[in-house]
Amino acid sequence: MSGFGLHHYAVSVRDLDEAAATYGRLLGLEPGERGRDEAASLSWLALGFAGERSLVLASPESEASPLHAEMMLRARERNPHGEGFRRSAWHADDPPALARRFTERTGRAAGDLEVQAGSVRLDPGWTHGLPMILASLPEPGPRPVWPSHIAVAVSDLAAAEATFAGGFGLTPRRRFEADYGDFAASALYRGAREVLALMTGRSEGSAVSRRMRGMTAPDNPRGEGFYLASWAARDPSALSERVERAGGLVARQQHSFFIHPRSTHGVHMRIYPAED
Repeated sequence: MSGFGLHHYAVSVRDLDEAAATYGRLLGLEPGERGRDEAASLSWLALGFAGERSLVLASPESEASPLHAEMMLRARERNPHGEGFRRSAWHADDPPALARRFTERTGRAAGDLEVQAGSVRLDPGWTHGLPMILASLPEPGPRPVWPSHIAVAVSDLAAAEATFAGGFGLTPRRRFEADYGDFAASALYRGAREVLALMTGRSEGSAVSRRMRGMTAPDNPRGEGFYLASWAARDPSALSERVERAGGLVARQQHSFFIHPRSTHGVHMRIYPAED
């Protein structure tokens, strides 16, 4: 994975082992490294194939954990524990250099960068609500399914394109509108690979607009941020059948399918055919 691209992302969950069992049944992900962050009062568990990380689960160890407070802000009737997307980890050949480029191109203050052990954490306020960590991460081996890119809900496509394309050197290759979801979108590429998708609702009643209203907060008044995780699969048809047999809620399209957040501890997922 040279250059820049999604490596894995983290999901906030109530119970690590329960969530690991869910992802094992649905996608075949296997438990890997497990650890604790004492300062943040949380435990974590990596999931993947043959020891690599496709996903990391994080769970608060007490109600005093900042993660518990974050989850309670997201708690709803259909998601009483506030489970869901936490943050994303992106491979970069030279994380500090890419972070400096981002600040220069987007007018941010480089002195505000949070650098630790060679990785860089970007303020979500800079990245339209998407928590991002830039790090030099190992190239995963062959996998039957893997996280490919993330879709971000934004209020202004052109402004978000300028942020991500200018900041990370991506190319807005494809803009499109979808009547079935009542949204407009822009696909950002690095070379031949889609890296990010940006989505905005075309009306107040669209699913994207409703989701953004639910994500509004004092530090995120527009409700921008993570919307959907796209995974590439060698055999999406067989995987969709596996997910259904495991009790997952599936919505099929012509060549891809979606998994409802209620089946994945709060994360809306799309599975599509891998491109060789």
